[in-house]
Amino acid sequence: MHEGLTYINAYFTDDKRSSVRSYWSDQRDDLVEFNTECSESDPQYLKLLEFVSVDEIHENTWQYIKDSQESFKEEIIKIARENGWIYDMDGGANSDLHKALVKMLFGGYEKEKQRELLFFLKLEIFEQDFIKKCNDKEIKKDLRRADDIVTTLKKAIDIYEMMNVKAWTSTPDDTD
Repeated sequence: MHEGLTYINAYFTDDKRSSVRSYWSDQRDDLVEFNTECSESDPQYLKLLEFVSVDEIHENTWQYIKDSQESFKEEIIKIARENGWIYDMDGGANSDLHKALVKMLFGGYEKEKQRELLFFLKLEIFEQDFIKKCNDKEIKKDLRRADDIVTTLKKAIDIYEMMNVKAWTSTPDDTD
C-alpha cells in the first residue's frame, strides 16, 4: 500500500486519537493522503508506525492544530479588514480608521443599535487614568449619563483637558 511512497507527515484527526491522517509523496511528487484507524489490528496503521512513532504523531498533531488556528486567525482578520470590521492602526495613510471614526461620530446615531457600542466606549473611557484621577463628581456623572457617542466623547475630552490644565499649571512646592 505504501510501496513507492515517501512519508511526509501524520497527525490525529479526532480528540480520541482513534484516527490518523498521513501524507505521502509518490514518484511524481503528487501528494497522497491516507486516513487510518489507530488500531493494532489495522495493517495500514502498523505500516505507518514503521515510519513514525506515536509520540511523533502527537507532536505533529499539536503542530497541526497550532498552524490551523493561526491560519484561521489570519483568514478571519483578512475578511474583517476587507469588510471594514477592523482597522489597521499601524496602516498610516492606508488605514481606514479615519473613515470609521467619522462614520461613528457623524453617521447618525441610532440609540437602540449602538447602545452596546456606547456601553463599551464608556467602559474603556472610565479605565483611562485621567478619568480615574478626576475628583469632579459632577462632570463624571455627566459622562456616565451621556446618551450618545458624541456627547460621551465631548465629556471625556472636557475631563481630559481639565486634568491636563491642572497638570500644566500646577507647580511643585518650592521649599528651600
